[in-house]
Amino acid sequence: MDISGIELRPAPTEQGALRETFVRRMKRVLLLRFYTDALLSANDRRLLDHAVFSTYCDCEGLGAGDEARRLLEEARAGRGLFRRPVAAGPETLALP
Repeated sequence: MDISGIELRPAPTEQGALRETFVRRMKRVLLLRFYTDALLSANDRRLLDHAVFSTYCDCEGLGAGDEARRLLEEARAGRGLFRRPVAAGPETLALP
């Protein structure tokens, strides 16, 4: 029996779970890159950038490209999850 022409694909529920997993991975890698930038060497940045690109390609392949692009745009613009925290000044603290 020749099975070389058979294409194996995950079941639809597995496909959705896989897509969700890679979108979460995209968020995580972008957050790592965004919040640790000042602490990383050039090689570490390059490695994380490669992980971002690779995960983006995985998201595209799984049909989650729009979500991945939205996350990239938010990271570049510093919006959403990627907003820098604002330190409260002494005038905003309510002391007893």
